[in-house]
Amino acid sequence: MVKPVVGQCRATTYNIPAQDFTYGVKSDKSGESAGQVVSSWNVSKQSKAQTTMQSFPATNREALSKGLLTAKEQRVYAKENPVMKAKPTGSSSPKKKPFFGKQGQTYGISSEKNPTGMMNLVMSAPDDGPERDYPVYSQATKGKLPLPRPTKSSKLAAMAVMPKEEKGGEFKMKKFMNVKAKVVMG
Repeated sequence: MVKPVVGQCRATTYNIPAQDFTYGVKSDKSGESAGQVVSSWNVSKQSKAQTTMQSFPATNREALSKGLLTAKEQRVYAKENPVMKAKPTGSSSPKKKPFFGKQGQTYGISSEKNPTGMMNLVMSAPDDGPERDYPVYSQATKGKLPLPRPTKSSKLAAMAVMPKEEKGGEFKMKKFMNVKAKVVMG
């Protein structure tokens, strides 16, 4: 057990190597210079850009116009008479425009128009309108639609299942049931 000494760092429990010790594997320098390495790199050759390509829809249309209706006849015609079209420049698929959402909506929720003007908001003028509560979104679960509102038929079906309450008179204790009035109206 190593005991701590006041005012000094705690001594290690294992032997530490000397200052000139190098951790890891030593790598020896090779005889090749950096210039020789760069000049001997194998660079891949890019394939030439395709200028024309076969248009299968156009070939099929042309085969249909010649009266070839079966798939076999169209395949033979496509091999013998391919319709070549120039490859479109740029990307093969048209670039999609970024989706900015609907105007006046944030995350699919449309914001209400504020009746108070911008100048009054900046000047912190008091609002004459009634005080409104913020909409409550605490019950909303992300990705879940709210339950549908009950219909007339579902309300009637729920009422039919519920037991009917029989209306009885007001509750009176037995000793107060047959008490006669002391004040006579007259």
